[in-house]
Amino acid sequence: MIIQVFKGRYLTQYVGLVFFALVLWFDVLIFPERTLEGEPAFMQWWLNDVVHKLPFISTAIAFLILLFQAFLLNQIFEVHRITERNQLLVAAVYLTLMSSAGILVKPNQMLILNLLLILLINILFNLFEKPEPYSQAFDAGFVAGIASLIYSPMVYLLIFIWGTFIIYQIFTWREWFISVVGMLMPFVMVVTWLFAKGQLNEVVINYFQQFAVLPEIGFKPDYYAIIIWGLTSVVVFSGLGKVLKKSTEGTIDIRKKFRVLIFFFFISSASLVYSGQQFSMHLAQAVIPVTAFLTANLSRTTKVFYQELIFALLLVAIFTAKVLRFG
Repeated sequence: MIIQVFKGRYLTQYVGLVFFALVLWFDVLIFPERTLEGEPAFMQWWLNDVVHKLPFISTAIAFLILLFQAFLLNQIFEVHRITERNQLLVAAVYLTLMSSAGILVKPNQMLILNLLLILLINILFNLFEKPEPYSQAFDAGFVAGIASLIYSPMVYLLIFIWGTFIIYQIFTWREWFISVVGMLMPFVMVVTWLFAKGQLNEVVINYFQQFAVLPEIGFKPDYYAIIIWGLTSVVVFSGLGKVLKKSTEGTIDIRKKFRVLIFFFFISSASLVYSGQQFSMHLAQAVIPVTAFLTANLSRTTKVFYQELIFALLLVAIFTAKVLRFG
């Protein structure tokens, strides 16, 4: 039922999507102090401090950021023909997956990082077949640099950018060099500021020490999260053939962009080795390509009975976990 409801883009669907998002976040919006439970959701102490001092305001802002991301991703996938047009299915699936774990249903760093990732993917999509994409190459590097400053394992995004160049068959040295310059720019600005404050050595050492050894992965089994992602995997694999077909058939731009998403899925999954204690949150990066894989199939088919059933079970698992957390 949910899938069919959002296979449209009228005022009723927009209102329904906002209501759907409110239902997914109702517990923390009504009781924002629950966002203070568990491990800190930010690596920056001052952001955790803001959440503790202003739980309701920070939770409301986090909710609005997530809603904005859902609409933005929906628009990007439509414009680039990843999914069918005039639907809100992308937004509905993204909201569901980004609300599937307790650590995500509160202010957290992945809301900021996923917004940057969505912007980066849009930049790389727009880069395709540009005669001299120097501006896009710099913008992609700059966004990747900001993400890497916020969360150091995101340095892999430079490899993602270069992999996209290979997929697009961009082999001139200028774009590759410009992307590196763009990625370094945020670091240069922060280093200059730290040097002026006399804190450069300590911060730089701490940053690079994170890559000296592989951190111990801190994965705490969340059985409901396992069920939720298991059900999601069933839907993804049921339509995997059509997704792979999209990467080899159709117009060349759609094929290339699907390959970019597939490459992003694999490289972001590989970066989990550096996630450490942030494993569960780090996994949220995969929500973007998984949303594409799910909706690329669902938005183009009318026979969705089994997918609707699995989606309903997924929502049951999410709300069951919420009820148990209240208890």
